[in-house]
Amino acid sequence: MALSWRHSLAPVVEEHAVFLHLPANLETGQIETDLATLLAQSRIGEFDGTDVSGDEKILYLYGRNAEQIFELIEPTLRSDDAYHGGWAQLRFGPPGSPFRKVQF
Repeated sequence: MALSWRHSLAPVVEEHAVFLHLPANLETGQIETDLATLLAQSRIGEFDGTDVSGDEKILYLYGRNAEQIFELIEPTLRSDDAYHGGWAQLRFGPPGSPFRKVQF
């Protein structure tokens, strides 16, 4: 079963992406709201939703620069021990582009 929602206040070019990988059983409602708000206020990206598949939950964030998105959200991710052990995939362009993995 997949759970998804989208929250955006400003249109952005969706070329770069940050995919946050977390345990499926982790409650993410508050961090989804926090990340969506941060991205909307900064106008550098948007939170595009959450999918749950098997034992993994993935949060989807898109914008012009994956590094900037991650720099903005990293303090929020590191502020709660519940998210430690998760990881982010920073994709530098459209699907199929180079990416790197970051533990948080």
